[in-house]
Amino acid sequence: MWITDARPWAGAPADVLIEGEPIAQVCPREGGAGAPGREGEAVVEGRGRLLLPAFADVHVHLDSNGFRADALSLV
Repeated sequence: MWITDARPWAGAPADVLIEGEPIAQVCPREGGAGAPGREGEAVVEGRGRLLLPAFADVHVHLDSNGFRADALSLV
């Protein structure tokens, strides 16, 4: 699958090829080059969107899920 014209975090717009789970190729769009065409591959238009590979929401409140703060060892 190609994600086209997306803006990676702190970078210029690029086309990104994903094969399976890993990122297989990143093609900067500077100069209008972009990704090489591939027959039969899915394409997702990323223009105006931020691309965050492997983004995980790690924000959690342990005290609201039945944990007691005095019972946690954070060391």
